[in-house]
Amino acid sequence: MLDPAPLITALTEGDSARASFEASQREYLRLKSLYEQNQNVSTRAVEAAEAAMRRDKIQVQAAQTKVMLFLGKAAEGTNLADLVNGLVELKTALARIDLPLGQGLRTPPQGGRLAAVAMPDKPLDAKFLGAAPAADAQTQAEGFLFLLTAQPPPPGTALSGWLKVPGEPDRECSSARGPASA
Repeated sequence: MLDPAPLITALTEGDSARASFEASQREYLRLKSLYEQNQNVSTRAVEAAEAAMRRDKIQVQAAQTKVMLFLGKAAEGTNLADLVNGLVELKTALARIDLPLGQGLRTPPQGGRLAAVAMPDKPLDAKFLGAAPAADAQTQAEGFLFLLTAQPPPPGTALSGWLKVPGEPDRECSSARGPASA
């Protein structure tokens, strides 16, 4: 199970950065308009407001990059606010399952079943979110992200999993590691 804290932090930073960017953009446009009308606004004030706006825009982009590094393309089709609420309330959980080293899939999984290593007889259905955006430093294998919505184990739980791949029997995989973040 993945630790959701880095994702939640990145999303919170993104919301804060967007609010700052919107405020600094309004301030820049206001000062620029006054400057162009020969009002009592210095060139320096306009330049400082523009620099603040650009800095805030970069912070928005940096936060978006952090989310993409955590979720990859799965972020594109996901309501991130709902995801965060579920993660915070521990109603949902994110999991990463890695294929055994040297194995690959011809087609992405359609879903999966995941079980805590300590409770292999109680697998839970998991929604496939997408390919993991980066290889795991420990396994160096192809990984996939899943969302568990029914009584998920806590973050850091080591998992075993079975991937549902069209035209193939369920493929056994694992994520036998402790607390992780992407």
